[in-house]
Amino acid sequence: MVQTHDFIKEHQINCDARRLDTVDIIYDQDQWNQAQESVALMRKLMGHDDVAAKYTFRDADETATRFLTPGAIGSISYEAGSLSAYQLVIGILRLALAKGL
Repeated sequence: MVQTHDFIKEHQINCDARRLDTVDIIYDQDQWNQAQESVALMRKLMGHDDVAAKYTFRDADETATRFLTPGAIGSISYEAGSLSAYQLVIGILRLALAKGL
């Protein structure tokens, strides 16, 4: 599976792309359960080694200590990113035009 940031790098698209880590702090038990089920299904379908299926779950104690969030049920961290959508679209358009679009 080609990741967006890999595509940007391969085609040298200047769109201020950065890989970042993010964390979701969960306070609702139903949302916590749904998140665990969703990630389990993703890992089943994509495999545990797929970059897109790499999530780290932390319990309430570790979440409160690490992120200073008392009362949270848990947290989920994963890779995300930042980019200029406009610059990305223009870069893809230039690639398409170069190929004769």
